[in-house]
Amino acid sequence: MPEARPIIRRAIALFHPEPDVTVGWLEDNYHHFGVTLRHEGGVVRAVSSRAVRFPWTTCGGATEVLHAVTGQPLLQRAQDLSRRLGVHDHCTHLFELAALAMSHAARSGPDLRYDASAYHDPKTPERHEVVLRQSGREVQSMEILDRRIAAPSAYAGHHLYEGFREWLAGLPAEEADRLWILRRVFWLAEGYLQFKPGEVAADSGMGAVCYTFQPERRTIALASGTTLDLSDPGIELLAHSREIP
Repeated sequence: MPEARPIIRRAIALFHPEPDVTVGWLEDNYHHFGVTLRHEGGVVRAVSSRAVRFPWTTCGGATEVLHAVTGQPLLQRAQDLSRRLGVHDHCTHLFELAALAMSHAARSGPDLRYDASAYHDPKTPERHEVVLRQSGREVQSMEILDRRIAAPSAYAGHHLYEGFREWLAGLPAEEADRLWILRRVFWLAEGYLQFKPGEVAADSGMGAVCYTFQPERRTIALASGTTLDLSDPGIELLAHSREIP
């Protein structure tokens, strides 16, 4: 995509400051969240989180709802958390960060840094490219046409919404995590191009898909005006990712 520019960028950092503590940070155009999981015997014993930047004024309250993760077994597959808990009651992005931290804790792996980008060429609006780097090295990319994967050939034909979770369930866990991250970045890119939010969440026309858009909050949630333009790849994300939320 020679004319493409990165319209969405998302960085995710996962690390273990102590043997039974896992920290995750996430930052993109719209969001900046952190989460700390304290776990023992393969179970989450305590959760703390921090909401730094978010698109609606009510989003920060989702940090309290995240305590529902306490008592949950750690995950080998991040996508499985939504089978246990109702994701629509949570901030989607904070919830998914917690799920990635849970799977990172279960694998006891080394520190991870993901940098995902979604590229778009205005000359071909139905086509996107998403790229994922891990610790600075490209590990996954997809070309997407009309919400279906066009490349690489091993993934070609799979729809990014219909049957996507079922498809991921048949893939190795780490590969599934990477594709899950890229699908969310594509979703953000679609929203960036198509969704023009009003001053109040209720005016957007979205259903009760997350914490802010529940009926009791959607009419009082105001646009925060904190969205960043990250089309310049030189803009640093997660500059303070070693802090403990």
